[in-house]
Amino acid sequence: MKKNNPDFGADLFTDIFENATLGIVVVDTGGTIRRVNPYAEELFGYPAGELNEQKLNILIPPASKPVHRRLREGYMAHPVPRPMGIGRELTGLKKDGTTFYLEISLSAATVNGERFSIAFVSNVDARVAAVKRAETAVSEKEEFLRNYAESLRKEVEIRTAELKESEEKLKYLLGKERELGELKSRFVSMASHEFRTPLSTVLSSTELLEMYAEKGKYDKMSKHIGTIKKSVANLNNILNDFLSLEKLETGTVELNLQQTDLQLLSEEVKEEVALMLKPGQKIKTRFTGNSVALLDTFLVRNILLNLLSNAVKYSPENKEIFWTTDNGEGGLTITVKDEGIGIPPEDQKNMFTRFYRASNVSNIKGTGLGLTIIKRHLDLMQGSISFVSEKGKGTTFTVKIPASSR
Repeated sequence: MKKNNPDFGADLFTDIFENATLGIVVVDTGGTIRRVNPYAEELFGYPAGELNEQKLNILIPPASKPVHRRLREGYMAHPVPRPMGIGRELTGLKKDGTTFYLEISLSAATVNGERFSIAFVSNVDARVAAVKRAETAVSEKEEFLRNYAESLRKEVEIRTAELKESEEKLKYLLGKERELGELKSRFVSMASHEFRTPLSTVLSSTELLEMYAEKGKYDKMSKHIGTIKKSVANLNNILNDFLSLEKLETGTVELNLQQTDLQLLSEEVKEEVALMLKPGQKIKTRFTGNSVALLDTFLVRNILLNLLSNAVKYSPENKEIFWTTDNGEGGLTITVKDEGIGIPPEDQKNMFTRFYRASNVSNIKGTGLGLTIIKRHLDLMQGSISFVSEKGKGTTFTVKIPASSR
């Protein structure tokens, strides 16, 4: 049996309007509030009946009024039911001037030929606050993660830099270890060769002296005594080179400046070198400038002896050695030029390296320390040394000691 729908009547709808837990605002096409329910009055903080016949703008915050007017006029032109506020933060203005977040659904109705829009309003402050708290929490987490990622990036950069520095130090130490190994090998090779030859000579000459002494052949002993002296002097020179380098390496050599008579020093050095000359060799000297300078006489003497003895050693018989000295206002310049075997191009970059000897001097005695010692002496005096050389045609060394260092 079919039941008839009940006739609720106007009273029921009035009760619904008055008792709804949702704000209801009825507005005409001119934007005037024609009726509100008690819940809406409570939402906006107005006493009963005060909102009737007020303009709707009274409930809109000032910043939102221009936008709201356009939206309301657009809706009244095409009034269709639709929810609003979804995904958008809308605010309402209370009588006391405070605002709150709200959500509105719109509907339209026509009564006695007059069109009205009906707004169903709910307070969503709690929901918005919860969303904002969630957004803040997310933002804080994102900020934390960004900061953490940045700190990790910086830490990686620091550790990478430290690793690179450690790698460079390791390469340096490995390089030094290889360098020390090479130096040790050169030293052992050089020392075994340089010490063996004069010691063998001394031993054989001593045996011959004993034999001649037993036979009373004293006239033949002088030659071997001279050989022994020469060999011992050679050993002494080698040891002096080692000792000089050791003192330079440990920083125990200090400048001892004194007024030096350069001409007198040159004559003394020339006499000493004359004992080393090979048959037919000559030293040609030229001196210009002031004869007196404030110098470390010992260091300059060693520099001259090393350069001149090298020129003698690496030049054949019957060749000339040219030695010039100029002591001017700019400082002291010494040049030693020979017509000897020269230095091969591939060896020239290593000539100031300890124990290094050029590839074409294997049959000529030497420690490979002379030029290293000269360079260290000049460093102490803020001086410099350079050379030009051509294999088979000779070498020219130039030493400069600036006046400012004296």
